[in-house]
Amino acid sequence: MKSFISRHQNFLDKDLIPKIRDYALKNLNTYKWRTSHCWLDHVKRFSSPVSILEMPDEFTALIQKKFKDKISRPMFYLSAAGNYIGWHNDADYEFTATIYLNEKWNINHGGLFLYSDTKKNTIHGVPPLLNQCIINHGGVPHSISLTTPEAPWRYTLQIFGPRVSETLSRKRQEVFDNWIKQFATK
Repeated sequence: MKSFISRHQNFLDKDLIPKIRDYALKNLNTYKWRTSHCWLDHVKRFSSPVSILEMPDEFTALIQKKFKDKISRPMFYLSAAGNYIGWHNDADYEFTATIYLNEKWNINHGGLFLYSDTKKNTIHGVPPLLNQCIINHGGVPHSISLTTPEAPWRYTLQIFGPRVSETLSRKRQEVFDNWIKQFATK
């Protein structure tokens, strides 16, 4: 399976986005949230935690229609200023997707989706534009750049596709481990 990133503008129905944001913000002071505390160390690194809220059935059904494959329950990620996500490749999934939900985002606030073209040894950055969906097909190395101290909360939906076989997952992880070694410091 080929690994690549695809970008899709105006991905969700524009009326759905404020409903998703409102649902998340109305539930801020509930016990429905969890955090990135249990993520792998190389992903969470020393970042402030990401707050995570699973979407209810009504939103999941509408979002599922946009994907041909079965997806996990979409998760709303709330990231505070000073947050980032370390390099990883989501090796266990056929695809992962991020949908940006902020009305406006100043590029000077950081929070860019970074991904590597490992064949050309280049890194690309994508700003979090409203209703843009980034789909990572096949385990492309990626991260999120640090958000600045004055950045507003960063709102995204995270979606995970079907799991791949253990053999494929291990192979992808080996490719990632070999790629990341070139950036190791002594």
